[in-house]
Amino acid sequence: MAPEPDFIYQQGLQNCPEVLEPIELEVTGKIPTWLNGVLYRAGPGTYEIPVAGADKPYSIQHWFDGLSQIHRFEIRDSHVAYRNRNTAKGKEEKFRQGLGMDEITFGQDPCQTIFDKYFTIFKEVTGLQPKDRRPDEANIGVTVSLNFPGVSNVNDGPVQNLVVKTDANALQSLDPVTLEPVSIFNYTTLNAKLRGSLAPAHTKFDPNTHETFGFTLEFGKQATYHLFSIKPAADVDSEPEVTVFASLNAPPAYIHSFFVTKNYVILAIWPCYYSMNGLNILLKRNVVASFNHWDPNSKTHIYVVDRNKKEHVATYTFQPVFCFHSLNSWEDAEGNIVMDFSAYKDNGIISTLYIDKLRNYRPGSTKYLPSVYRIELNSPSTQNPEEKVPAKLLFKAPDSLDIELPTFSPHLITKPYRYIYGVSNSRDTKTPLFDRILKIDLDNREGVDGPEGRFWVWQHPGCTPSEPIFIPSPNATAEDDGVLLSVILDGNKGKSFLVVLDAKELTEIARATFTQQHVVPFGFHGRYMDL
Repeated sequence: MAPEPDFIYQQGLQNCPEVLEPIELEVTGKIPTWLNGVLYRAGPGTYEIPVAGADKPYSIQHWFDGLSQIHRFEIRDSHVAYRNRNTAKGKEEKFRQGLGMDEITFGQDPCQTIFDKYFTIFKEVTGLQPKDRRPDEANIGVTVSLNFPGVSNVNDGPVQNLVVKTDANALQSLDPVTLEPVSIFNYTTLNAKLRGSLAPAHTKFDPNTHETFGFTLEFGKQATYHLFSIKPAADVDSEPEVTVFASLNAPPAYIHSFFVTKNYVILAIWPCYYSMNGLNILLKRNVVASFNHWDPNSKTHIYVVDRNKKEHVATYTFQPVFCFHSLNSWEDAEGNIVMDFSAYKDNGIISTLYIDKLRNYRPGSTKYLPSVYRIELNSPSTQNPEEKVPAKLLFKAPDSLDIELPTFSPHLITKPYRYIYGVSNSRDTKTPLFDRILKIDLDNREGVDGPEGRFWVWQHPGCTPSEPIFIPSPNATAEDDGVLLSVILDGNKGKSFLVVLDAKELTEIARATFTQQHVVPFGFHGRYMDL
């Protein structure tokens, strides 16, 4: 039976069958001849798991906890081939056998699988988890990194290794071609000082120095953030240099991403704090219930660490907002830091992402939608790190231009820029997720809601887009010369397609559609690399 018109988006929240061998997609339109590469997408692929001897399947209850699946789209000579693989089969098998669930108390706890993910990580980091686990025995699948430094290469091609990450100190290496799991490891593999149970799903890459930045969060009597950098190997006979360049004692909070400029790493601690310095996760067996109650009178605390001095040099405060995704950040001519991010008024968005709520969303219900903020941190090189300086709000984009899973030209990382892209919700849509792709001109904000229309929209009835990936044209002369790639669910037809959009006008250039009924589930993040 086809879904009702108001609920066609539900098809993106169902189990997805594996496609282990490449299949050809049907291309309409004209893919640019220069676009030859691989797009990887990570996200959930399994929500219901049959359990031996049970009357009903085990149901994943939060979008973030669906068992991981990786997708691979290879674009070559205007053809598109697709394959996917479930990368947490070992975890799935334990659920099928009724094993692994005794790690926690099940029942009516709506956050049981969220806890399960974190509890596994706690056991691994504390030495309670067997080190000889199968490489598919962890549920890791939020962000994708290609050719991650310090990780053994699996392939000889342009994509030599493929690493998926989550919001924990756990990473999974996959074969870049077959997508088979190779190993599970954590950051202590790279440097023994990188202790801690949690880490952001997003690391940051500086294209100017080719360094990768990240941090781990260690719980204890005093929570500590360990900031690190990975410098690439100087030659084939040497190893990457992994340095823990700062350790900050600060309140533990859920942090999904952070900021980097030419001279600084910036850690914005949104007031989504863990209680009892994070240890309450183990006591309550529930991560979301381990958050402190959101305090509208609290502050966001922003810590600035000098990359060269390797020390904390400044601290700022900002209004209490909650942010999944940082955008760009840079230093202006006066030495101030400018930061862009997409943020919500509080962390209530997390509670709206339970599968039952998503599947049974009623049009007209309250939606949590983010806004784009730009703030300025005044002259960090002249500050006393013990003093908390208010950050300056430069602008907040109109609420009508909510944007999530944002992106921009990779050529302008740590530099001033103009255009951002992302998925958006048009408010009158019948889906709680996204129904359009949005481009915003940040240099023409006064006309952003006016007749000049300094924003662009791609939108089709019944279609739910995924995170757009911006790929610059090889001969680009303007910031927005290039294309966007996004995996779209066409709810009316019950199948997905990969769309190629002109990044200037957001007009469709081409699409690659599954010839059979196949839905790529709603996922999180992706990565593209030229072949």
